[in-house]
Amino acid sequence: MKYLVKVWAWRPLFSEVVVHADSEEQVKEKIKNLKQDEIEWQSNPLKGDRVTYEVYTRSDKDSGK
Repeated sequence: MKYLVKVWAWRPLFSEVVVHADSEEQVKEKIKNLKQDEIEWQSNPLKGDRVTYEVYTRSDKDSGK
């Protein structure tokens, strides 16, 4: 029998960003405009990874579950 397995992984990551600005509004604007590659992510050593698995059999898919 074939199974469809979806794996959802959540990694607790964090980053610290220093923003130079004259006001909180400027900080908010700069944070919203950050690009993904501009942030250096680090693993959170205090929490483990969370992984959730969803397993579907053909009868699950056929019955609309």
